[in-house]
Amino acid sequence: MSLQEASEITIEDREALRRAVKSLEHPSLAGRLTNLVGKPVELIGYALPSFASKAIASATSKGSKRR
Repeated sequence: MSLQEASEITIEDREALRRAVKSLEHPSLAGRLTNLVGKPVELIGYALPSFASKAIASATSKGSKRR
């Protein structure tokens, strides 16, 4: 495929790209709320002693690998 062929995209692809850019630049309400909910959990991790944070990170990692 030549560079010119690669740069010629269909109207449908151009519209899909436009929608993708818009959704990445402007996250949905659900995405923003999810981000807000995660912040307190992240802050708790900073407040814990190092050994506790490491234990939680290890347990989380092991739990996610089981699936």
